[in-house]
Amino acid sequence: MASPAVGGRNGGIPQFGRDAVAVMEAEHVSRAVLVGNSLGGPAAIEAALFAPERVLAVIGVDTFHTFQTPPAEHTRKTAEAWEKDHEGSMDQMLRMLLHDDTDAALRADIRARMMRTPVVVACAMFRSFGGYGMAAAAAKMKQPIRAICGDKFPMDVAAIRRTVPDFDAVVLPHTGHYPMRECPAEFNRALEETLAALGVTPSASAARADSSAG
Repeated sequence: MASPAVGGRNGGIPQFGRDAVAVMEAEHVSRAVLVGNSLGGPAAIEAALFAPERVLAVIGVDTFHTFQTPPAEHTRKTAEAWEKDHEGSMDQMLRMLLHDDTDAALRADIRARMMRTPVVVACAMFRSFGGYGMAAAAAKMKQPIRAICGDKFPMDVAAIRRTVPDFDAVVLPHTGHYPMRECPAEFNRALEETLAALGVTPSASAARADSSAG
């Protein structure tokens, strides 16, 4: 995918989706399940809308707890806070995303990886998400949507199904925003079971629409 700064300037989340499809085209992937962590979830939805013939399903990783997105004013203030205090804002975000007893070495590694994203890119990503109509986009999808999430944020599957009838989720206990890092064995098992339930073999290629900024 192109960087969030590029996507934000040229069309926000829909552009991220088009970027993901461009990667599929460049890699000659004709059909795939898109697996997206965090912001990669809505980006995968946009990819599915942009190229429905290529996308079998979307699996969000610690995303889709709700299909409501924050208003532009909220994300604008978040971006401004990050511009003023990048380090402090990062630590605040990690407290929100991870359990207090997350392994210290893993927490430090996640922080270091996230800090490698330039603050201008992170802020462009926040601004691009403000006011994005994820519920409306998801409701247009014909393909199934699934989620594999941690338990830091509540999820009401029944409420979500009123917007997206073909939705289901697996919640991994005592897991935060990065289950593929925090509990890889459990995450891999949940992913394999989710793919199998969708009728897709785990060996099938999966295009990823990840967000590295959080």
